[in-house]
Amino acid sequence: MVELRIKEILKERKMTSKSLAEGMGKAPQYVSNVINGGKGVSINSLEEIAKYLEHILLSGISSRIQILAIFSLS
Repeated sequence: MVELRIKEILKERKMTSKSLAEGMGKAPQYVSNVINGGKGVSINSLEEIAKYLEHILLSGISSRIQILAIFSLS
């Protein structure tokens, strides 16, 4: 099963989904939908979050690698 790790990453970084949404200039509902794996979530949406997290937290790591990091295979 594939699960998104965005919540876990936000917790590690002491961030909220609201602060992520505000930082990205997106509606909190949009970010919540992505975080919770809602219908219609695209790779582009995940990449957008990964790029934002990379920009503020993980400089130097490819956003493609970060996309992989937000998934957990179990």
